Amino acid sequence: MVPHERITAVMAGCCVVLTGLGIVLPPGLFTTEVAADRVLASMLELVIAWLVIRQKQSARQITAAQQARNESEVRLNQAIHLAKVGIFDHDHQAETLYWSPTMREIYGIPSDEPASLEGYIQLIHPLDRDTVVAAIRQAHDPSGDGLYAVEHRLLRRDGTVRWVGFRSRTFFVGDGLARKPVRTMGAMIDMTERKQVEEALHQGQRELQQSQAQLQDLTARLITAQDSERQRIARDLHDDFSQRLAALALDVASLQRQPPLLPEFIGTALDPVREELRQLSNDLHDLAYRLHPPLLKHVGLQAALEDHIQKAIERTRLRISLKTKDLPGSMPLN
Repeated sequence: MVPHERITAVMAGCCVVLTGLGIVLPPGLFTTEVAADRVLASMLELVIAWLVIRQKQSARQITAAQQARNESEVRLNQAIHLAKVGIFDHDHQAETLYWSPTMREIYGIPSDEPASLEGYIQLIHPLDRDTVVAAIRQAHDPSGDGLYAVEHRLLRRDGTVRWVGFRSRTFFVGDGLARKPVRTMGAMIDMTERKQVEEALHQGQRELQQSQAQLQDLTARLITAQDSERQRIARDLHDDFSQRLAALALDVASLQRQPPLLPEFIGTALDPVREELRQLSNDLHDLAYRLHPPLLKHVGLQAALEDHIQKAIERTRLRISLKTKDLPGSMPLN
């Protein structure tokens, strides 16, 4: 019998006693015994009043406690729903398994379909199933600590793949060989969006690494090309310009040793030297232009390439076409 029922029974008994006293005593009869009975009746009435008050207080406390528990449950359910946390409870003795509505939503399981451990295993992605089953067996092993923490892919019935994370603990009873699992409780969350972000980040890192590798390769090629160009310029300066300057020096020395007899012939004698100097100047200008065309600074790489190709067409009479994409703008000369 609960407390408020016992109080009600005492109150009923006291009412019966008071009723009996009122019936037994004849009217007008008042003795010491009657006075004592009436005092007792008054005391009983006070006790009854106190019990009634206590009963009402207990009822209010019980109501307040029930209301507080309901509010706490509502807040907890709201927090679980907003966090998209699924709850599960496995009773090993009764062989029952509870899945919360959020967990059923994540797994795509209707609310009227019974939950089972076998059904959960069937929904695990085939590539992750063996690992997850091994983790479940380890968590249910009486010799272990009962902890279960895994992340795996989920292959839903509609063909979509999602990532989920599980955390649970299995409780045991008994000791030694008699130790056995009795209950497993835990929670799970949908990690699909986080995994997608991680995969995008990893993809970006892979692309960055590929870009860095390509940049290193291009840098190595550029260094090789620069070295080859330096060697070619050195050969041109040595084999071409140096020899032509030496020839000019010889021509001037020859004229110095054997000048024309008549002064008016000096200009005619210097004409070959003048022409060679003009050609040498043009060739030096072309070499400097090829090293770094001024167009690179003023109008950009594409215009410089187009100008270079046009000059090559004029020299060789070949048909040359240029296709470019995302070339940089002007470039500094240093």
